[in-house]
Amino acid sequence: MNWFKRIFARKPEMIVENTVHTPKEVLDEPNSMLEELFVDKTPPIALKEEEKQPTLLQSFLQTNYSTLGFGDGYDHHSMEFLTQKLNVFKTEFRYIIDEAIDCRNQEIFQLRKQMIETRGLSERLVEQVELRIAELKEIVAKLEKEKELSAFDEGLIMKSINQYKEGFLRGSKDYHEEKLFAQATGLFN
Repeated sequence: MNWFKRIFARKPEMIVENTVHTPKEVLDEPNSMLEELFVDKTPPIALKEEEKQPTLLQSFLQTNYSTLGFGDGYDHHSMEFLTQKLNVFKTEFRYIIDEAIDCRNQEIFQLRKQMIETRGLSERLVEQVELRIAELKEIVAKLEKEKELSAFDEGLIMKSINQYKEGFLRGSKDYHEEKLFAQATGLFN
């Protein structure tokens, strides 16, 4: 409230700090004072785009299975364990694929509802929705194919399975070599 009194209590001609202000300058001063209060002259900082969180499928495929396999091979070193673990990976992969398919099917359902609501309003919008539905159907077909291929250790899961097997066999080999070395030296008898 003090600055209002200062602004409007001035005379048309005032001497401030040995400077003479004309009435026009005095009238402009309230605007400059308001500008100082309410205008941020610093340029905006560009906001970083939100980093997309990887999907479950991407996370599954980006996991370092070689390291996991090495640890399991060193600790368990049995072919039964390897077979069980590979079955667990396949099951997890199929579950992730099923979730991705369900998500796409829900999106298709929502788009069909939107298409019904917009039919007659805009042909262009209806065509765009139809294109998106067709794209989603292609994605669902690819996901179904990947699910089928996973039963034969083929497709996207093949890399993960091969990495795990390689790591498991390396870990098992290291375990057995250490065991043989320890027995041969007699250190651990």
